[in-house]
Amino acid sequence: MTDSASHAARRTGSLAVLPAFAAIVMATSAHAAGLSTRLVSITSPIPPGARVTVIVATEKGATCAGEREAHAYNKVPLRAETVGKDGRARWDWNVLPGRHPGGVRKVHITCSKGGRSGAVNTVFDVR
Repeated sequence: MTDSASHAARRTGSLAVLPAFAAIVMATSAHAAGLSTRLVSITSPIPPGARVTVIVATEKGATCAGEREAHAYNKVPLRAETVGKDGRARWDWNVLPGRHPGGVRKVHITCSKGGRSGAVNTVFDVR
């Protein structure tokens, strides 16, 4: 094989790999979504010192976890929960009492099962 033929074979071989790689990436991206996850309820608005409850619904056996904003808008993890027979996961926490800043705080929860995932983004208002 001449140098130019060898170079062409390598170039063609590389190009043949690109469509296969693109198909794998596209299939993985499409497969990663698709778990229906929705907000059932969140306690809002609430006064300082009150208890927040957030409930999401998704498929039984899914694992859900996330994070919420605290009084200084720092991120606080929400422990992983396995969704029970009722198809729901729940988290509770207390908002600090006193003169801490009020305002709207974000909550993000991601659920996954069998390679599929879904997410809920919501807020609660401390007044």
